[in-house]
Amino acid sequence: MNTVDELLAALFKDPKDKRVLFIGESGSGKSRLFRTMAKKWMDGKILQDEILIYLQLEYLSRDSNILEELAASLRSDNNSVTVDSLRMILQNKRSIVMLDGRSNLDRFHNTTQNNDNTNGLTVKQLLIGKDIDQYKKMKIWITYRNLEDASQDMKESKDKVTIVKLLGFNDLQRQGFFARALSVDENSIKDISETWKFYIEEHFNETLDGRYSSPLIAQLFVSYVLQKDTIRHLMTFTKSKWNELEKVGNFDILVCLLEAFFQDKNEYKERAKTFQQKQLVFRRITDDYFQEATLHLWQELNDNDRQLKTLEIYGDCPVRLMEYLPTVTDLLVFHNIHSSENYNDYKSITETAFKKCNTVKFSDQTLHKEHLTTE
Repeated sequence: MNTVDELLAALFKDPKDKRVLFIGESGSGKSRLFRTMAKKWMDGKILQDEILIYLQLEYLSRDSNILEELAASLRSDNNSVTVDSLRMILQNKRSIVMLDGRSNLDRFHNTTQNNDNTNGLTVKQLLIGKDIDQYKKMKIWITYRNLEDASQDMKESKDKVTIVKLLGFNDLQRQGFFARALSVDENSIKDISETWKFYIEEHFNETLDGRYSSPLIAQLFVSYVLQKDTIRHLMTFTKSKWNELEKVGNFDILVCLLEAFFQDKNEYKERAKTFQQKQLVFRRITDDYFQEATLHLWQELNDNDRQLKTLEIYGDCPVRLMEYLPTVTDLLVFHNIHSSENYNDYKSITETAFKKCNTVKFSDQTLHKEHLTTE
């Protein structure tokens, strides 16, 4: 099936399908699928008879109480939201809890603990379907990288399990993606598709084998379609060629390849060390997948006291990303940040930036730490 609507229609055919596992490799589109569903729900286009809850597991631990997490996130908009009120709602209304990134659980070392074992609703309970009988109208959807990652949860769960495998793009979908991403005419899209086929045929790569259908690889290809040298490095990428690709200096593509192909924690840590005292430029920070890959790298640099020499960021930098900003010794530059649209975000970014670097530049103005004033 090719659309969200088709997928939802299939999933809701059997009301007993309370637990759905979405399986796909890194970059196959799992998170994008969940975010698309969440946006459509917020826009009133799908699942309006359900309460939809989207949680990124990399910010949570197994013991995190999702009722506390939700109450905290909603409290700024509605002071009447409490853990008890949320519990009552979820016990009586139909809901779908979307747990994104089971394989990344606790990656960002969130130490949230659930101290209410009687009335809490923890991530662990949701993963294995244990002690949640009072939430009879709740469906639980979880993303995994592979069946091996899901096997332990499946062993402990007694619920019926439905598995959805994400296969990535077929040729027609990829061509449509090229058209949307590049905003060019039909002839140009044909040329780009031919270029894609050429690189696959001429530079077949065992490392990428099985991932040519991945939206991530298509996205990277589109991002650098005019940079032929970078495309050549991408399409011929192997782990042993990391140092060669590093010399190209395209850090957007580096962090994504690091995320997709170095999933062993120790191996990732060793590669992350190579960014020490580098001059980094990120041009794709506004894209979801690039954000997640960048966030992981920054967290790793922070955890191991690695410093960057300079850092340049293009586009609006999310406030949540700034929390993990590594130390920058010489200069931190923000390009095209729309500070006028949200002063509080701009102020938060500025204050955080000066904690990590003494000299910060916002496109056309350079500020030094001593210039920062507090109200």
